[in-house]
Amino acid sequence: MSTEYFGVQDFMSGTVGSVIRRENGVEEIFVRDGLWARSDRLLQDFDHCLPLSAEEAGQVIARLPRSRCFLVEDGRSTPRAVVHLDGETERIFGRDLEWRTGSVREEVAGYPHRTVKAAAPDQELIQAYHLARQIRRFKQRHEWDGNAWYFGIYGTYRETFDLAATRLLVRTGVGDSWFGERYAGQGRWEETRDLDDIWRGRSYDNELALSPAEAEAIMNRLG
Repeated sequence: MSTEYFGVQDFMSGTVGSVIRRENGVEEIFVRDGLWARSDRLLQDFDHCLPLSAEEAGQVIARLPRSRCFLVEDGRSTPRAVVHLDGETERIFGRDLEWRTGSVREEVAGYPHRTVKAAAPDQELIQAYHLARQIRRFKQRHEWDGNAWYFGIYGTYRETFDLAATRLLVRTGVGDSWFGERYAGQGRWEETRDLDDIWRGRSYDNELALSPAEAEAIMNRLG
């Protein structure tokens, strides 16, 4: 059976940002030279996949940027990992909330239910932030003990990956993600609308749920 190729269109720009091949019913996405990974994009979103000839697929691949972003999925609402590909170098941000050197091949090897899809280029920090946000929200609701919920507030996505640099710490009652109090130093707390402004789209800051232990470490640092 011949190999079929498809280009996946970006929803916003309409440009083709990734290439899929299908052979004997097996679908794979192009990651980098010598590496195609299992995908199910054709099943999920066939309307945005354009049939390509082998020559056209090669031309698209040749134009792909050096820096690219992929999501590894396993059927859950939260991706298993975010992959940042820079040439031949791959970095993984997974549910352990840490960046590490790794590879798409390792993430899917031996796991037939795991699939890979491309995200928009240069979106690795945004995608990793959303993954961290979902995992931390789950832990806050189901794993972390304590008599308050804590949140760190950050001005950029990059800052969310350095909890030691947290400058704004907010606490709320357990089960409450609104309003709350901002840590003012010396054991003092003052009322704030920081979280409310974020939820209502009045602020472009980013928030992350923090464990009580992380919050205590931040308070000790801030004094």
